[in-house]
Amino acid sequence: RLNKNFILNEDFTLATVNSPISINGWQTIAVAGTKVWNAKQYSGNVYARMSAFQSNESSNIAWLISPKITIPSGKDVFFKFDTEYSFWANAILEVYISKNYDGTNPGTAEWTKLDATIANQSVGQYSWVNSGLIKLNDFAGDAYIGFKYTGSNTLSTTFDVDNVSVYNF
Repeated sequence: RLNKNFILNEDFTLATVNSPISINGWQTIAVAGTKVWNAKQYSGNVYARMSAFQSNESSNIAWLISPKITIPSGKDVFFKFDTEYSFWANAILEVYISKNYDGTNPGTAEWTKLDATIANQSVGQYSWVNSGLIKLNDFAGDAYIGFKYTGSNTLSTTFDVDNVSVYNF
């Protein structure tokens, strides 16, 4: 059995519950509206949560962005994470990778959408779903992972993210 070499391994355990995610180089940035990703806890498990519920705002777009990672070239590099949702109301959660994010403004970076399985109505709420293994070989060098929530006062699904890892063997 090969050992995983973790490039990024975040379970949000050290995050301050009910506060914006700001641990280990992670950032949460609202580019529309005022809602951001916060740490939440249930049955001892801490995770990142975003919801536009009761925002009273016509647009809520919030990013949860990883610290800078360095993806080695010439190796298979894998990315995976878990998501769950509650109170389905047609908000959108997507995951991206950027090679030129400047660390402050996600709107000025070029982001490539990654093909991941994200919790949706077909699995039912409060059911953690694994993203599947996403290969990052094409993104060798410095990069950032970004989870983008798009919603509003009426498009207000709650999304949770946990167990974010990037690794090779």
